Amino acid sequence: MTLYLYVLLSSSLFCYQTRLWVVRERLGVRKHLQQAALVSAKLCVLYAICFGLIRFDNNLVFIATCIPVIVVWALYMVVDFVAQLYFGLSLYRIFMHLPVKMSDKGSGAAAAAYFKQYVPTKFVLTLSCAAIFSAVVLKDALPADFVAVSSICSAAIAMLVYSGSSLGRGSAEPTSIETAYLKIEDELAAERLYGSDRAAIAVNGSQIASSGKHIVLIINESAGADVPAALSPTHSLARQISELSGNASEWFHPNNALTASSCTDISIPCILTGCGPHESMDQLHRLPMVFDLAKARGLRTLMFTSSSLRWGGFESFFNSQSIDTLYSADTDGMEFVNDMCGDDYLVAKQLHTAILETDEPLCIVVYQNALHIPFQNQSACAIPDGIKDRRKRASYVIEASHGLIFDALKKTGRYDDSLIVSVGDHGETMGVDGSDETSRFSRLTNLSEPVVRPLYAIKPPRGLPERELGVLRANMDSLISTIDIAPTVAGLLNLTLPETLSYAGFNLFEPVPADRVHYTLTVNEWRSWPRAAVMLAQGNNCICIDYQNSDILCTDTHGKPLHGEVLRLKETLLKGSLSEPIVQKSISRVFRDKLSVSSAFVSPIAKKLLVISRETEIGPFSRFYGHNVLASDQPEGRLHYQGNDHTSEGFGLDPKSTGIVLHGPYITLEPGRYRAAFVFKPGTLLGSIGVDVVDGDTQILSVVKISQLDDNLEAEVCFELNSRQSRIEVRLFNFADSFGFCTGLKLVMIKEI
Repeated sequence: MTLYLYVLLSSSLFCYQTRLWVVRERLGVRKHLQQAALVSAKLCVLYAICFGLIRFDNNLVFIATCIPVIVVWALYMVVDFVAQLYFGLSLYRIFMHLPVKMSDKGSGAAAAAYFKQYVPTKFVLTLSCAAIFSAVVLKDALPADFVAVSSICSAAIAMLVYSGSSLGRGSAEPTSIETAYLKIEDELAAERLYGSDRAAIAVNGSQIASSGKHIVLIINESAGADVPAALSPTHSLARQISELSGNASEWFHPNNALTASSCTDISIPCILTGCGPHESMDQLHRLPMVFDLAKARGLRTLMFTSSSLRWGGFESFFNSQSIDTLYSADTDGMEFVNDMCGDDYLVAKQLHTAILETDEPLCIVVYQNALHIPFQNQSACAIPDGIKDRRKRASYVIEASHGLIFDALKKTGRYDDSLIVSVGDHGETMGVDGSDETSRFSRLTNLSEPVVRPLYAIKPPRGLPERELGVLRANMDSLISTIDIAPTVAGLLNLTLPETLSYAGFNLFEPVPADRVHYTLTVNEWRSWPRAAVMLAQGNNCICIDYQNSDILCTDTHGKPLHGEVLRLKETLLKGSLSEPIVQKSISRVFRDKLSVSSAFVSPIAKKLLVISRETEIGPFSRFYGHNVLASDQPEGRLHYQGNDHTSEGFGLDPKSTGIVLHGPYITLEPGRYRAAFVFKPGTLLGSIGVDVVDGDTQILSVVKISQLDDNLEAEVCFELNSRQSRIEVRLFNFADSFGFCTGLKLVMIKEI
């Protein structure tokens, strides 16, 4: 009976206080009671240890030993609960992936700021008092064998709750292309952003066009397209920003804009460089930032932000000679009022002064943070008391900051000649409608509509040629991205990259291709996290591979099943993504997690592959004999054998009507029976391929047509030679509906003759 009373008391106190906090913060009760029960179960384990293993002779010893342990453990449990609440993962699982490292300069202050914003002090104190109270009351009432019974029961409760709160195996039935991703290793490099010498990169082009002399880029943290204006019941924040300029008709608002990532440490580097989230760490650090482009045209560069840069490697990333003036929350030791950020309005006032005091052409980047959860609620701009909603109060700060920037540009005569882009780095899910039933899962794992649609407003410089203006207007109905900003700046400044570099995004003053494929990622080579989320988009269609729905591997942006055209497009986009290693691994991670398939699934297969030549891509299916087998191929096509390239000329081979020859020719073999097998990489999808063996006179010795690989991912053909042959060729043809990687040719003599 004592055990039951003990468990009931501790669990009830914790869950009651949890409910009070959750309701007060409007975070939804039912969705998180399981996590609360898990935390309570962990507390029970601690109580069992303290009460059973430590016998106390007096209360002083009890106070000195047991109570501090309980308080510290209770504190850890609260932080763990908050991690479950915001990220859907335990603190243990996410600790190694946090963007703030304890070894970083100022990490203590950053950790304190996070703790202050996300962990309510009253909740911590209440939980600690409840733990101490139950310990004092039950201390002398425990039987001698309590430790054994309570430890077993508490451990059982903890395991039960933990298993119940983990992601179970979904009911999805994967298609063949989805199954292919289950055979792909999902490990990604876990690096951090660093500083690099981008200014040394040569840029080409004639002089800057007279119509665009200044660049103003305002990045609004967590500002989605759905964010409402502070005071207007009919305007979005994006529309209100254009109204604040004094001439809303000059502004363009895209109808189909997407973010590169829902994570700031991916999205902001992509915005500033034009690098895609699916591209490599090396590519990111080679592409010039917007600042480098501006310096090439003699503009003075300024970056102003209310955020601390001491997280995610940003302090190193922005340590660049191309930034003339860098002002952040770390510059003056600003007081953090929202997450790790100071007052956006105070930063805008600093920028206002800097603009007025500078006569040179300017490139300005502003990074505002008021709309980051839990939303900036107080500001020097005196938010009207009549605005009660926290997010609208934050919107008021953003609007006031834009007003200051516009005022400074107009007073110095720069406004008309400026390209101004105000963009959200991504949207947000939590608190978007203020109701308890709103989805509360983290945007790190749920790429829902409010998350992937950022605020996006563009004012071109006055006097822009009519052609460019017309193209920009037409692009407002195209699929555009936050990675298009840097190429657009380069286009306006009439700059081109060296031949060794290219943008994943597009210049918005040029037509955006209708068949463009866009990627949104939450994990890549410079951002680590236990779980991933991916969105594939083309035209007006979006395919989400995330955790909105555990029963379906691929959904729309509302977590609903795909239908019709989008369902057909899914297969095409998934096949195309097999050629993007970072996207491929991220999708694999989500699929395996949702189907509870271990990453070890691929290991036995991978170990069986004996590769004797370099990887050679096959597909897409429209390619013909010998054409573009490798990216480095010449247009006439090549044959490949043991790493050597040969043009098809001179071999006397008759091209087949369709397909690609991948291997051969001229293998010298002794008499015997042979087995030749082309080895494929996990994830390969076969529709129709052919394997044949040809002698020196192009006489076919053996041929097979294959639509399915064997268990070793091999496509084989057997043949027999009665005499020594010096011109044997083993060939592989790709006909239709196949995509993947051939990694080599295995040739084995089965029997001598």
